[in-house]
Amino acid sequence: MGAIVTRQQDVIDIQSYQAGYAGGYSEGLNGGYEIGYVACWMDIRREAAAKRELQNYIRKQRAYGALVLGLTAVVTVVCADLTFACFGIPIGLGLIFVKRRCLA
Repeated sequence: MGAIVTRQQDVIDIQSYQAGYAGGYSEGLNGGYEIGYVACWMDIRREAAAKRELQNYIRKQRAYGALVLGLTAVVTVVCADLTFACFGIPIGLGLIFVKRRCLA
């Protein structure tokens, strides 16, 4: 457990130095290292939150794609017409398999 924490702290130290957060520490200001450490840690947390948000969005988009495909199947069977399927199938499959934001 201690080795994992040490590696994480080393990564944060390296990233904070590369990002320029260590300026206060190198200039001898009180708390410069802590300011850089907290700023880098907050950047890491923001990136993780953005990644979770994108994953949730993609899950919702795939659910909408499945809904469109299901609706297409129901409309095709009930109406006995493939006109809606010509549009519904590509849209549904596109929503399921595309890995970028498609919905507004």
